[in-house]
Amino acid sequence: MPQPTMVRIVVVRPSPDPSASGSSERASALPALERLGAEVAVEPVASLEAARARCVEEEVDLIVVEPGSPSVELGRWLDAMREAGPPVLALTAPGDDASALEGFRRSAGDCVALEAAEEALPVAALDLIRRHRALARERLSEQRVAS
Repeated sequence: MPQPTMVRIVVVRPSPDPSASGSSERASALPALERLGAEVAVEPVASLEAARARCVEEEVDLIVVEPGSPSVELGRWLDAMREAGPPVLALTAPGDDASALEGFRRSAGDCVALEAAEEALPVAALDLIRRHRALARERLSEQRVAS
């Protein structure tokens, strides 16, 4: 029987645009996150809605969104997840500072440039998870005091 994982991360990997030119291989957050170790479960999903559904089904500590989601859809999704979900870390395409700024405006917990993900993503992910869990413990303590 597998041991329960201590940390659960959902990675939104939108399907690549078949009309886009370039290599069919694309950069991914998965290798950087898998470096966090066996106590971290990393689950890729294909859409923002699949990530939201996963959060309803079970406890999720972090959602990482890779580039490729339509920006209008991502903005509305971030707005909806602001209060009800785990923190969101958005990966941005090389040189896409506008998306990073919009992500922060819409309450992304952090943004990491895709080209820096190998080094920066594990650190940023662990920091967001630590803060999220501390806030959850604080809320639980407040509820116990209030009741």
